[in-house]
Amino acid sequence: MKILIVEDDTAQRRALELTLRQRGHAVCWAASGASALKTLVTDLPDVMLLDLDLGSGMSGFAVIHEKLQDDRIASIPVIITTGMSMEAIHERDTQNPLAGALLVLSKPIDVDRLDRALALLEKAK
Repeated sequence: MKILIVEDDTAQRRALELTLRQRGHAVCWAASGASALKTLVTDLPDVMLLDLDLGSGMSGFAVIHEKLQDDRIASIPVIITTGMSMEAIHERDTQNPLAGALLVLSKPIDVDRLDRALALLEKAK
């Protein structure tokens, strides 16, 4: 499965990338929201793992909103990976982009839960 990791924290991205590669997945990554949207179009991953708080620039919320507006990439599943509480997410989720997310995983990532979600996506292909 080809997975796009969108994460601005280099250490977290590398750890997740290593874990996924060890499980046989192809991995590409982006450190910003704008870069994520470009990578979605050029690489067409099977799923995107998206951090909501990407520092300066476009947030993960905006990435989901923009992705859903583009027919070329709207159907790519999104798994949110975040350190934000659900309360904080709901406060910032002004355009309801979580409606476009398959799953929300809190950091640190529960790798077994991620594996189960990816296995379900693989079966659905």
